[in-house]
Amino acid sequence: DLHVRSRRQRQMCIRDRSFCYYTNPSIPGRNIEIAGMYVTRSSATNMIVIVDDIPAMQQELKEIIYDYCRSTDTIADICCFDSGEAFIAAFVPYSYDIVFMDIYMSGMNGTDTASLMRRSDNRVILIFLTSSPDHMKDAFNVHAFHYIEKPISRERMYCCLDDAFRLIPHNEAYINFTSDKY
Repeated sequence: DLHVRSRRQRQMCIRDRSFCYYTNPSIPGRNIEIAGMYVTRSSATNMIVIVDDIPAMQQELKEIIYDYCRSTDTIADICCFDSGEAFIAAFVPYSYDIVFMDIYMSGMNGTDTASLMRRSDNRVILIFLTSSPDHMKDAFNVHAFHYIEKPISRERMYCCLDDAFRLIPHNEAYINFTSDKY
């Protein structure tokens, strides 16, 4: 679905590009400017976020997700954030399909970050990644879809992604323009 963005959302999207990167350079992001209006690309591309303060873990997760996507013919853009604060600063509600979030991060932890995210987006699929089972109760208080302990197994990630992608609606693409000029 393509939706025109408000001025606030447009500003957030511009900031979003400074915090995250998309692995396909031919796709500048989910936002496209058409005739001076910002619209969002079709939901055919799944938007996945990784929030983890360890770059090696971000890279490992990206590789697993891309391998999964290649094997299932799934299209996904992956965006990485190295802190909960950076993610919340760039967060635009209903823009992401799946969020993988570490619980132990410097600064704001994963459950606090998820709690802030849930105030404005209750649809996104939230999957916690952590080295400890101690926070499982807190994770499910913010409606986590799954809780995966590190080290991460490829098989477990594939099962989790299978389940998550089954829940994501894939509507037919269309463009919905609105304007207050007329």
